[in-house]
Amino acid sequence: MAADQMMGSAGREWVGPMLEALSMVGKHVIITGAGRGLGKQMALALADAGADIVCAARTPEQIELTAEEIRERGSRALAIPTDVSQSDQVDALVQSAIDSWGRVDVMIANAGGAGMAALKDVSEITNEDWYDTIDINFSSAFFCARAIVPHFREQGAG
Repeated sequence: MAADQMMGSAGREWVGPMLEALSMVGKHVIITGAGRGLGKQMALALADAGADIVCAARTPEQIELTAEEIRERGSRALAIPTDVSQSDQVDALVQSAIDSWGRVDVMIANAGGAGMAALKDVSEITNEDWYDTIDINFSSAFFCARAIVPHFREQGAG
């Protein structure tokens, strides 16, 4: 049953103001892992809400396809290949977004995965496999926060 059917016609009045309150028009968003899965879906949904999106991932072809879909929806998009397990690349990603649009309002550190460790029995996972998994899933979120927080503080929001 649809939400408007459950609440009756009286419940529809809040929908317009709620959507306006959730508008992302004029906002600039960086999303890591934006080439597929949840990252891509978040990028498209935020673009539908009016945001401009920086799509970041290690896969240039995938993020360019996401960026093109965003542009077709009427928002601006950049595709910036980035390995989020490398702090210098995350720093460059954030700086590129700021250089292009003057500000960033939201950063979503979505990239992650199990890498080679997912394909192996636990007894066969090497230290390198383990550390790659840690870097992709945990270090990357820290690198994103460390890169963006000074900008958020400087602009007084984010």
